[in-house]
Amino acid sequence: MSASAARVLGLIPYSRVGNLVGGGLMAVSMSLFVLNDSIMSSLQKPENVFGVEALALPAIIAVRSTLVVFFLAGLLYINRQPSGWRAALTNRWNLARAVAEASITLLFLSSLPFLPFAIAQTVIASNPIFLVFLGILFFGEQVGWRRWIAIGVGFFGIICAVLALDPGDFTAQNFRWWALPTCLMAACLVAFRDVFTRYVGESVPPITVALTSSIVVTLYGWVFTLLGTWQVPSWHQGIFLLISAVLITGAYLCAVFSVRLGIFAVIGPVRFISLAIAFFLGVTMFQEPFSWIGFGGAFLIVGSAIWIMLRQAHLDKQGDS
Repeated sequence: MSASAARVLGLIPYSRVGNLVGGGLMAVSMSLFVLNDSIMSSLQKPENVFGVEALALPAIIAVRSTLVVFFLAGLLYINRQPSGWRAALTNRWNLARAVAEASITLLFLSSLPFLPFAIAQTVIASNPIFLVFLGILFFGEQVGWRRWIAIGVGFFGIICAVLALDPGDFTAQNFRWWALPTCLMAACLVAFRDVFTRYVGESVPPITVALTSSIVVTLYGWVFTLLGTWQVPSWHQGIFLLISAVLITGAYLCAVFSVRLGIFAVIGPVRFISLAIAFFLGVTMFQEPFSWIGFGGAFLIVGSAIWIMLRQAHLDKQGDS
């Protein structure tokens, strides 16, 4: 992106440090998202590692999102900085991002109980492929042949990971044909959400951006309770919803800062790192089968992400010299 375009959009100027910090924040964000998803998946299943009763999805989204709103509002108050609410409510890109975030939450959490955890995370982790292409289309970012190869290797790793996973006990009774395409739709929306984030600009502080999204997700959740089955969470379930709210709050903030600091070609592939955690949780927490092919796929995905970061750092160094 040119310097003039960055000034028009009000974005933080790209730099080597910005790419490094942005990539690191994205890695932290995706780790928190995966940990949160493991809780969300378990709470929806009658038999789970937490030893609590299954909780209806409408109650999960409504209660957890309400807690997130309070956390972010508290952070905004403690920050003692201009909230930017006027700009937030009139910024179409911020509102579009909020709607995208709410749609992602609804689609992904709806599909999560009906897919093996590692497969669902693999599908949602495919969004960096869309993200890189959107970065090229919307921001004119340049991707050299080395990074194209790395992206291709990462995509091949995703294919290996999917093929290596056996659905196991996911029979006709607890598998839904719509779960996989629904999860893929959520992955596409993640890429669009990040594009919208870049267009928001600095007139809306990152915490306000995250709070706007969480408010819309909360509205989705409570409206969803009118269409679904409302269930009052027990205090045991409430503890895990509270933990989930803390995780998702941190993930929101890290994601917003990350997309504003680094270029798409760098931070997009870093999302692949979440698969390493997803596979580990799939094997240990959800007792899902795993093979050396799947391990190799995860290795290719993480390796391609690291290569892209190192390649971008090298290009930035050449540009500074």
